[in-house]
Amino acid sequence: MKLNNKIIWITGNEFENGTVLKELDLQSVYNHIQATVYYKDGISEINSHFNPSDYIDKGYVCNFYATQFGLTFAFIKFTNGDPIDLSYAHLERSKILNYEENSASDLKVVKKEESKHSRKNFGRKAFAGASVLISAVADQFVSVNTHQVNGVEYKLYYQSKFGEKECLTFYASDEYKNDVTLFLNTYYKKDLPEEAKKPIEEEKSNCFIATACYRDMFSEEVIFFRWYRDNKLDKNVIGKLFIKTYYKISPSFYNLLFNNPILSKKVKFVLDKIYLRLK
Repeated sequence: MKLNNKIIWITGNEFENGTVLKELDLQSVYNHIQATVYYKDGISEINSHFNPSDYIDKGYVCNFYATQFGLTFAFIKFTNGDPIDLSYAHLERSKILNYEENSASDLKVVKKEESKHSRKNFGRKAFAGASVLISAVADQFVSVNTHQVNGVEYKLYYQSKFGEKECLTFYASDEYKNDVTLFLNTYYKKDLPEEAKKPIEEEKSNCFIATACYRDMFSEEVIFFRWYRDNKLDKNVIGKLFIKTYYKISPSFYNLLFNNPILSKKVKFVLDKIYLRLK
């Protein structure tokens, strides 16, 4: 089964993707890859290959890429850490409508057990020593270890080339839901602020408490707090000391705020007051 580097234009016509802004990280699981997102439904060209999302069993994973003019969904099969087959599905940013998320259970994801992955891949490596052809055949029979987890199902709505409302469905395990939600809040928009149209400089981007409360790396408030940090606080001794102290303690509060709507709402209320006063 091969995707053969197929390019799918979800919204119809080809368009210029532009600069890649920020991608969701892929994390290695021995010789396989654990993806932060998993595809479920909504792209007929992908569904025709898999029944309905057993691409996970066959070693395929999915990842989001944000660009200036759209979102890209990359479907990739890895062998020994190297991509051997892939397909890209592109969604034009001007066609984006909105998204919703719902709690979900019994989601299939790649299992994080290095010893089992090691044993699974022993046969593959042994075949590889015999010949490239036998290795390729053997790869089709090396299944990926999976297990069931709880997480979030995301429904991404967009406007088709015929003007109809369509839906893509993806999901993420609880382990990655904060990252995926932040990514979608930041980039799943028809229009992006100018600050979001450039690749992120990580060392200058983090504003942990504000980002956790507003759940958007480029909300109007987060943009302002980042600007105030760089152009006001960082220009004097007391401000530099505040920044240094803030970055020592704030990362530990990020997940607490992100996962606690009641607490984050209270902190956000205070931040709103500060924002209005400073602005």
